[in-house]
Amino acid sequence: MPNLIEYITGTATTEQDLILALEDFMVNVLTGWSVIDKNTDTASDRDYIFYSQGTVPGRYRDLYIRWRGYSDDVRVYGYQRWASSADYDAELHDTSYNIINCGAGPFNYWVFGDADGVWLIIKDGTSYWSGFGGYFETYYCDDIDDLPTCVVGHSSLSSFFTSPRVYGYGPPPVGSGYKTSYVSNSAYYTTYLTYGEPNQRDGSVAHLPIIMAHSTNNAEKEIRGELKHSLWFGGDTLASEDWVTISGTNYKYFISKYGADTTFGVGPITTLSGEW
Repeated sequence: MPNLIEYITGTATTEQDLILALEDFMVNVLTGWSVIDKNTDTASDRDYIFYSQGTVPGRYRDLYIRWRGYSDDVRVYGYQRWASSADYDAELHDTSYNIINCGAGPFNYWVFGDADGVWLIIKDGTSYWSGFGGYFETYYCDDIDDLPTCVVGHSSLSSFFTSPRVYGYGPPPVGSGYKTSYVSNSAYYTTYLTYGEPNQRDGSVAHLPIIMAHSTNNAEKEIRGELKHSLWFGGDTLASEDWVTISGTNYKYFISKYGADTTFGVGPITTLSGEW
């Protein structure tokens, strides 16, 4: 079972206010994060760069994640190194995909995370949008995958983890240090999860890890690992904002549902007292 994570929820008037809430949560609630730079810090554009060594210092290279609230969106970026807006290495970001829509506001939000990564979920009207900045749960040894940084965006309700929402540093022949997209297989949830809900023995909701594969080299894909702090769920009987408790535990996951076949949860937490 993955490590327990912290969470908060609230209402923001604008996406710039949400960046302030992110800063407060990441720096003052979580352990390990600090703000190392601010590109802009105005009521129309807040653009902050966060740094963390992760929960196992020395296991991976340093983690740099940038969150920007601008033009009714939150945009998420990753880096190998950050010194300033004019001095950084290997930006992870796609202008079409690594965006979380907010609308004109106000909107509800939920933020989950630890020193290895942070999930953001936004409810704009009746629509839910999500994004992540942090590490993959890599399947590789540290010495050959010491920078499993990835960023996740959600700019379209028709786009899910089978589409290029997730970007990370690719393997050879793409080349370490260069961004490439990772996707999950549609058969993964349309068969196992659909047929597994309800589970025949106890009527429970099926769930699986979100396994990501390198999508550029079609001849031989890299199975990189899993998205942290998240699971696929069968969505027939679930709704967004439900909490699912994993059988036999007190571990809870928060549900975001885009369709019966496109439902995922963020967690685990062990308490519902995280509201601010």
